[in-house]
Amino acid sequence: MPPLVALEKLYVCRGCKAERRVWSALCHACGNRATLEQVERPRRLSSLAPDGSLGVPGLDDAEGDEDDGELGDEEDDGELDVIALGSVKPKKVVRLKTGIEGLDRVLGDEDEGGPAEAMAIQFGGARGSGKSTMLLAAAANFALQDVGVLYGSGEGENDQRTRDRAARIGLDRRALMGVHFCDVSRLDPKADRIGLFLEKLDQLGAKVGIVDSLQGFSEDDANPRHVARIARRCMKYAVETRRLIFMVGHLNGEGKLAGGQSTQHLGDGCFVIQRIGPKAARTVQLYCDGKNRGGWVEGEAFFKLTKRGLLEYDPDDGELEAMLAAERPEDGAPTPARQPNPEGASKWRPVNRRSDRAAATSTTPRTARTRTASPSRARTPQASPRRRAG
Repeated sequence: MPPLVALEKLYVCRGCKAERRVWSALCHACGNRATLEQVERPRRLSSLAPDGSLGVPGLDDAEGDEDDGELGDEEDDGELDVIALGSVKPKKVVRLKTGIEGLDRVLGDEDEGGPAEAMAIQFGGARGSGKSTMLLAAAANFALQDVGVLYGSGEGENDQRTRDRAARIGLDRRALMGVHFCDVSRLDPKADRIGLFLEKLDQLGAKVGIVDSLQGFSEDDANPRHVARIARRCMKYAVETRRLIFMVGHLNGEGKLAGGQSTQHLGDGCFVIQRIGPKAARTVQLYCDGKNRGGWVEGEAFFKLTKRGLLEYDPDDGELEAMLAAERPEDGAPTPARQPNPEGASKWRPVNRRSDRAAATSTTPRTARTRTASPSRARTPQASPRRRAG
């Protein structure tokens, strides 16, 4: 009688054959739902036979052993490559020019402007802040430099509406011939939208990809795990292929990129564009939200939303200075365009942040409220009338 071998329970996906030790309604490898099935297999032993088998007579020839070799061998039995960091040759940073001076200044560093290749950049903004318009203009400028671009829309914007917007802001038709467009919102929500987009990016040989937006490419835009998975795949693809990927994202109620903390930490740079000043001014501020692996984190730019696109303010413009002055506290204390952070988390921080306003509100002392009975509502005991004997 062969010796007994302990069995372990696993949950295996019917589609991609990925395995998990705990059950989940969603397969985190392929994204499909309700595909995990419970299976039992011999527990992995630390000492194997010379031929790589478990060394148990009759067990290696049992039915189902072929499937056992396919489940998670790459993840569990893979070798970890270790290399001396000094033996890796540094690569020269190659920067691309967006053709928008303010955008290049914010994405670049102190010496040279423009985003670096092999980066996945998060580009967040509220609705109507001009983030898609700015990236569309940057895509046309990339094409003028013979840099191929693939623009993927997941917000329901088809090719005709995007072309009309490009004509409205005055983009050159010859430049747009180098900008390829695809609408992934037409695909099934359960389809691998980001996988098909990156595959087309490879086929076209384009150097720049624009994902508009992370929520639109996700199967479930309200699920932070789905959004984070899209961002993680974009980041891995950008590093492996030395391409530049822009990932457009929505903002939550706190002015941060939607998708949870995991999404905010993914990517090589995090930039936000938001409105400032009165609504009639139609002014937006572009700044780095604390992370830029390809440059500095202190750049900022101010743009005015017009029918012809975004026009950058002159730093010496009196209109911009008056608008920033209107954002200062009521006590008249000077508030520069960039103020020091008292907590020391970063050297500078932009103004007009919702968190700043919330912090200012929370520090205002509240007066204690005491409930007093209103004289008109004061109740006095009254004797209930007796019924008359009839």
